[in-house]
Amino acid sequence: MKTLVGIVIFTIYNLNAQISLNDSRLSDAYKDLTNRIERNGVSKGLDIKGSPYFNPKFKEATVIYFEKPLDEKVQLRYNAFSDELEMSLSPNPTESDQALIKNNNVFCELDGEVFKYLPLSGGNKKLAKVGYVKEIYKGQRFSIYLRERKVYREAKKARTSLERSFPARFTDEYEWYFQKNNGPLEFIKPNKKTFKALFKADLDHLIIFLKTKKGDFKDREYLQKLVRFMDEIN
Repeated sequence: MKTLVGIVIFTIYNLNAQISLNDSRLSDAYKDLTNRIERNGVSKGLDIKGSPYFNPKFKEATVIYFEKPLDEKVQLRYNAFSDELEMSLSPNPTESDQALIKNNNVFCELDGEVFKYLPLSGGNKKLAKVGYVKEIYKGQRFSIYLRERKVYREAKKARTSLERSFPARFTDEYEWYFQKNNGPLEFIKPNKKTFKALFKADLDHLIIFLKTKKGDFKDREYLQKLVRFMDEIN
């Protein structure tokens, strides 16, 4: 039922740009897919080095609601500090006070990548055990995901002449998660030792891949090829 409402409302919006969000039907459906952003003040009014976004521009995106893509496009950008997909129906937004609802049945295709909100096991203990990840490869048996976050670091003043001062800043945080047979997403450190442990039941094929396909374990395309190779082995 909610899927139907969402499709109808988004279609109405594109057919008639004059419809106001104050219209009760449009507002109700919009609220079904969004949450109001609660600003915590960290990124406002402070001299902070860096940005809470990897890309601050809104991009046209497709929302997938219970495995069904909505016909109409929305504008989204990922706030990697607050872990929110900021959302707008305006064609050229610069700000938004709404974010896509956090639900594992609602995800999106943004700038060529699939964002999913999923429970996570392991990783940075200071980050929530559920959050947005990018689907790097989704297979029948094995899948791999990337979590990209911005972490706020407070300013640090040097106490002596031998120490350095650091401004308040956002730092990049990258975490890899591996999934087997649609089970839980488990944090991994992408290296040869890790993948030998993950694929110990089929080590011969893994060794063949590593010998014939040289690459960097920090490179997402290489990891995508590795997991795809192992997933497609009969």
